[in-house]
Amino acid sequence: MARGTVLTKHHTRIKAKDLKHDPMRDAYDKVSDMVENNRDQVKKVAAIVVGVMVLAGILYYALVFSSSGAQGQFASAYEIYTAPTGTTNSTNNTKAPVWFVTDEEKYKKAAAAFHALANDHSYRYGEIGNYFAGISVN
Repeated sequence: MARGTVLTKHHTRIKAKDLKHDPMRDAYDKVSDMVENNRDQVKKVAAIVVGVMVLAGILYYALVFSSSGAQGQFASAYEIYTAPTGTTNSTNNTKAPVWFVTDEEKYKKAAAAFHALANDHSYRYGEIGNYFAGISVN
């Protein structure tokens, strides 16, 4: 047998340089050659992908921030809507920090708070604000 060849179990001969042949290395070399030959296109595509990801991140952050602001505004308005009424605050102040003397005063302030919610936020919280503003008006 010649030097530099190997005999397999099926009695075929493989050259030693073919044994060092790695498919993953060949794929890497092929891709790196393609990238090297098309460097400008790869840069443009990478810049577009990064730009789209940054824009999507900013849009997501804006939507989440807007939603959290709407939730806080709704919680404040709903606290007014569910506040107790009476001449004195008969409940523990930690349970009901907001209370009103008359129902008319309470629902007037609740309607104003829900109108503000509906005007500041559209879609989901705007519709909820309009609903509660409507049922708060006497």
